[in-house]
Amino acid sequence: MSIATKTSTLESERHLVPLKTEYIIQQNCALLYKVQYYGVHAGIKNEHVFFDFRNATSQFPPSAFHQLMEAIPGKIDLLKNFVKCEEVAYMKLPTFKFIDHSGGQAFTLSGQNYFVDLNDNTCFFAVRPSPSRVWVIGATLAKTHPIVFEDESMYIL
Repeated sequence: MSIATKTSTLESERHLVPLKTEYIIQQNCALLYKVQYYGVHAGIKNEHVFFDFRNATSQFPPSAFHQLMEAIPGKIDLLKNFVKCEEVAYMKLPTFKFIDHSGGQAFTLSGQNYFVDLNDNTCFFAVRPSPSRVWVIGATLAKTHPIVFEDESMYIL
């Protein structure tokens, strides 16, 4: 996977997007993936995905965010966003599979991608609802998937 930067109309920021020669880049530099939902909201949806590795947090479309919040026992205060890390291990969090246009699985988001361990038994909830109804995947993806930058000029993290 190679990474390139593109300027997006989403908040007028630069985003990092994975590029392969066979990918067709959609407008606003989003890639169109089929996203597999599991559980109560099972199904496959075609959705636009942006990558922003400058931020740990990811933004999920409302339906995916709602599914994630339903799986978290109690409510996470979105102003505080902290839980005890040992509680995360017992949560039955949803998995979202992203499938590229050729039908191959590109990547998966699961429990490890939703929280950041702050090394004091406190975990930060690193997911926000997307105001624009698209996926914006943050740096927590690197916890479970290798991210390769092939051009040194692209290191902007």
